[in-house]
Amino acid sequence: MSEAPRRILAVKLADLGDVLLCVPALRALRQTYPRARLEALVTPHTAPLIRHARLVDRVLAFAKREYDEIRGLWRPGRLARLVRLYLRLRAGRYDAVAIFHHLSTGYGALKWRLLAAATGAPRVAGLDNGRGRGWLTCPVPDLGFGRRHEAEYALAVAGALGATTEDLLLTLPPFPGEEARANRLLGADRDPFIVIHAGSGGYSRARRWDPERFAVVADALIERLGARVVIVGTAADDGAQVI
Repeated sequence: MSEAPRRILAVKLADLGDVLLCVPALRALRQTYPRARLEALVTPHTAPLIRHARLVDRVLAFAKREYDEIRGLWRPGRLARLVRLYLRLRAGRYDAVAIFHHLSTGYGALKWRLLAAATGAPRVAGLDNGRGRGWLTCPVPDLGFGRRHEAEYALAVAGALGATTEDLLLTLPPFPGEEARANRLLGADRDPFIVIHAGSGGYSRARRWDPERFAVVADALIERLGARVVIVGTAADDGAQVI
């Protein structure tokens, strides 16, 4: 890229786990362009997590789920909310947009295309499976769900805008009071106590590690740290296969 972007919008209108997987990509944008104004468009229930990560300058919240079906557009108040979103995006004067979503359906691709158009940004990076042709100016080949880890896809989208990082950890700073609450629940004097959630729910296996790898990590934690390991999850996860 000949010129560093000055105002960047990162888009991930999804659930908590999906947003967490975009943290390395946000870190790449922040580290590569420290002087740029970096904003994130996320859902209302993930906005606190992104604010807490302290990687962006501003968080915009939008209830994308209300518009997952086209008939939802005609419900009271929803068109007005779309207009307000359009005005906020236009006022952002972004010169680069990173869309961390697969273009899974024709309707979904249309939504992301309209969102990108609303920003007026000349550079739009995103995953392209053929539906991004003509409007993604910085396309990243989409090999399909599960062919690459979702965190790697997000990093590739950031990379299409020239952003890189060596810090690939999926970590967040601790929330205020977390340690105190843990001490109240478990006691201040305790052996290492580690919880592993071995799964990602039944929706997508693209975000899921193999049970055998979780088992190797659990064994290493027990042997090296003397930790107590607890496997948690639902029936749709792989917890039973880790034990």
